[in-house]
Amino acid sequence: MGGGISRLFNTRDSRWKEIECIKGETATFGAGCYWGTEHFFAKHFRESLLATSVGFMGGKGAYKNPTYQEVCTGESGHIEVLQIKFDPVKVSYLDLVKYFFTFHDPTTRNRQDPDVGPQYHSAIFYHSEAQKATAEDVIKRLQQMISKEQLTYHLPHHRYCERHICTTVGKATHFYAAQKEHQQYLERNLISYCSHKKRFIWSSKNQQAFEA
Repeated sequence: MGGGISRLFNTRDSRWKEIECIKGETATFGAGCYWGTEHFFAKHFRESLLATSVGFMGGKGAYKNPTYQEVCTGESGHIEVLQIKFDPVKVSYLDLVKYFFTFHDPTTRNRQDPDVGPQYHSAIFYHSEAQKATAEDVIKRLQQMISKEQLTYHLPHHRYCERHICTTVGKATHFYAAQKEHQQYLERNLISYCSHKKRFIWSSKNQQAFEA
């Protein structure tokens, strides 16, 4: 991730401590495999993101600082997430939330295409009441578009699988950064698996339906 995105740090423990010192607002999204979530956000908002880190949020109380392997079992209850530091002057939280829904399927519970498990649940973790209100409003409006068949997709086979949004909106809890090898994974491994794809864009037609 070139441009304005800060490179992350060498150790799992120090990485997010240092990023926390960066000025800006924080956003946290779970959209399936965090490799693709980071890749899509970084590519689209390259000049507006100050830093990114993939990791885990949520989970059961007995699991502290979970490993990738523990999360993959589904037993820890954690969700794979991307945590972002962004410049609100350059991009709004509303724009981040709206983009979040364009590259994954929020209608499939605990699944993104072939990736299956509770760690792939679609989730937004809010860091303020304003973020919560924004996320809930976007979901409400997008759900109305789906129900009324007003959402125009990028390609017919990129449609959402179901008609009801399953994305949960919850208060942000402790963020556990993943190991170094998972950070900027698709940037460093260009020919690699990614379950995400462009579902739709916020065209003038989609935007008009959203604002109706």
